[in-house]
Amino acid sequence: MTTIPTIDPTAPDAAARLVDAYATYGFAHLVHHAVPDELLAAVFAASRAFHASPRDQKDTIALDARHRGYIAIDTSTTRHSPLAVVTKPNQSESFIALREDAPDSV
Repeated sequence: MTTIPTIDPTAPDAAARLVDAYATYGFAHLVHHAVPDELLAAVFAASRAFHASPRDQKDTIALDARHRGYIAIDTSTTRHSPLAVVTKPNQSESFIALREDAPDSV
């Protein structure tokens, strides 16, 4: 891959291209979407502020049973194959934010 897949969600083949991009690369760049630039800027600013905060503060929002929250560096191991033994923890930190679910939906 030499470029990031760019997808226009208004295009007739958008769904197929999005599936292909995520299945092949794990990400894509969406253009001509309806999300205001101001909202995107605010989300990126909030992300930078969160990740710059102290670890003990981030740990108060640890990953929960509904798979939302903070995952610290060196605390998770991703396994993609039943044949490969993965022993080294991930070298990234993440904050998983998904749709809101009812507390009893676990």
